[in-house]
Amino acid sequence: MDKIVVVASRLAVLRRIRQYVVDTFDGGEASVWMLHGDVPIEKRKERIDQFNGGAGGLRVCLLISNLAVGINLVGANHVILLAPAYNPAVDKQAAARCHRGGQLKPCYVYRLLATGSIDETIVMRQLRKGGLCDILVDGKLPPLHSPDCDLLFKLDEP
Repeated sequence: MDKIVVVASRLAVLRRIRQYVVDTFDGGEASVWMLHGDVPIEKRKERIDQFNGGAGGLRVCLLISNLAVGINLVGANHVILLAPAYNPAVDKQAAARCHRGGQLKPCYVYRLLATGSIDETIVMRQLRKGGLCDILVDGKLPPLHSPDCDLLFKLDEP
């Protein structure tokens, strides 16, 4: 059975998703794990081990994005990212929680956002930042018609 990690920046959102999963899929407490700042470190390790190990029905781990660094959730093969961060590295770190050494299944990353929202603007900026980073690392200039090229030569008026 597939296992899912949902990453969000707000605890209230994770609590609502948890309640939805429990109510809709009859998962009960055992199939939904929450990892956030109020969970003691010893409990986090225990919950991670429970989530990664064993088989069973639907298993969902709800993770607050601030904790997404250094946690290995290789039992999961689906990551759902809510509320993108301005820094693209934060989202990459969150997605890398299940796409690591030891992962035996293909991994899928889903990014949910609403068209016309601030989330869409943030994701577009992440993509542009990634393109600019590639230019600096690879030493290649983008084609003249590229939006990244426009960013290189744009002068903001004071």
